[in-house]
Amino acid sequence: MQIYQTTDGQEHNIGEMPSEHKEFLRRAYWHYCTDIQYEEFVVFILGPNSPVLDPKKNGPVPTRTALYEVATDLQGRLGVKQGVMAQDWEGEIDPLWPLKD
Repeated sequence: MQIYQTTDGQEHNIGEMPSEHKEFLRRAYWHYCTDIQYEEFVVFILGPNSPVLDPKKNGPVPTRTALYEVATDLQGRLGVKQGVMAQDWEGEIDPLWPLKD
């Protein structure tokens, strides 16, 4: 299993997601690791070319999906890392990324 744990303790199995979602999250994590500017990251994960808020690709209620939860968790972590947001959880800022089964 490829489990990603959010800052609030939710666990999501990335390995069970559709391939498009897995690939999107891999790219999002890569952007996170390269310390992309926070605003650019928000556009990447929530903008018009993203599947996160698209009900056709992540529906029917996109904000109640694992893709949304993981993407916005990375968003929050990056905001803290860059000083845009305050850390409101205990533990590390950087996530443990599930690399393989």
